[in-house]
Amino acid sequence: MKFFHISDLHIGKQLYGYSLLEDQVYVLEQILKEAQKEKPDALLITGDIYDKPVPGAEAVAVFDRFLTGLSRSCPAMQIMVIAGNHDAARRIDYAGDILCQHGIHIVGTPLQRPEDQIRRVTMEDVHGAVDFYLLPFFKPGNLRGVFTEEENTCYVNRAKEEGRSEYEIYLEALLGREDLDASRRKVLLTHQFFVPGDGEKPERTESEIITVGTLDHISAHLLSAFDYVAMGHLHRPQKCGRENIRYCGTPMPYSLSEEKDHKSITVVTLGLPGQEAQVETIALTPLRRVRKLRGSVKELIALAQQEGKMSDQPGKAGQKEINDYVSLVVTDEEPGRYVREQLGMYYSHILEIRFDNRFMQSLMEDQLSEGLSEDYFEMFRSFYEMRNGAGMSGEEAEIFAKLLDETKGGEA
Repeated sequence: MKFFHISDLHIGKQLYGYSLLEDQVYVLEQILKEAQKEKPDALLITGDIYDKPVPGAEAVAVFDRFLTGLSRSCPAMQIMVIAGNHDAARRIDYAGDILCQHGIHIVGTPLQRPEDQIRRVTMEDVHGAVDFYLLPFFKPGNLRGVFTEEENTCYVNRAKEEGRSEYEIYLEALLGREDLDASRRKVLLTHQFFVPGDGEKPERTESEIITVGTLDHISAHLLSAFDYVAMGHLHRPQKCGRENIRYCGTPMPYSLSEEKDHKSITVVTLGLPGQEAQVETIALTPLRRVRKLRGSVKELIALAQQEGKMSDQPGKAGQKEINDYVSLVVTDEEPGRYVREQLGMYYSHILEIRFDNRFMQSLMEDQLSEGLSEDYFEMFRSFYEMRNGAGMSGEEAEIFAKLLDETKGGEA
């Protein structure tokens, strides 16, 4: 049996104020084409469908078109979806019963009652049954209703006594309630934060929500009963202890820290019961890369003229530009004014412009040695110079001083 594993679509996300919907549609279309080509038996989406609990109408429409395209072009393929920590569980559950009749299995809400079991979808191939367990993101408080008051008290005390997270204790209890038949192949879909359990730390990126400490850590050792564990939550593709326990990562980069990451679809093939799952990847190409570039203004312009493509934007006829999302570090000692405007003619998606020269180095050294100033005007003046490479004009200083006075007076 062969299936695709993708996760953390974060549809509707913005990057430094830029909407990523166009980029997300582009990469979802690649996944759709690969599904048409490879014809997997199933496609697993392990959480964070949307970037916000209440997604915009455009984001919902993008996911709707994606599911519809998969269902129409691959009618025999089963689609399994769980909610992540960014998703609103009940919104994800909407129309779940109807969708299930069309081979789309969506689980958003964690278990709530004593009689509830982890949702299971069973498929068959030439080697027999494969059970897929769909476990959406949960917090320990979400599961209190599944257990008795005495059990809940016991789990909380155990977490303290054993130095383990409540997340881990509750997942162990949930799995203990399931009939995990050793003779059947089993796949778990989950969106919790798992760690290898041997001191090794998973690789994180800047685009994830980071929890301080080990509050939400769960040891991957709890997952030994499964032939494959399809995990969401972390944005960088990687195994978690064993090859068959995997974070598939995001389908496109969502932060500057992912500049060198290779995004992909994880393809898993299950053979005979007891055989190790085979894991491969299919590369995905982003519409725009995320890049960090450094140089003088002239060097950055020259790079754009060398690498860029002809712009179709008004006012840029015959002008080459780079359309990637870029962080630019300008190294000129005297970059002059209107640096952003100059570089904006050659870079269409500037995330940030930073300056690295002797002036900025001395400014940072002064701030570190003297501490942060309580003079807000002076703080803004330094910030303005850092971002623009030149001081404020008299008119600009007057405007900001007026705004600052109004704010102090409670008028703004």
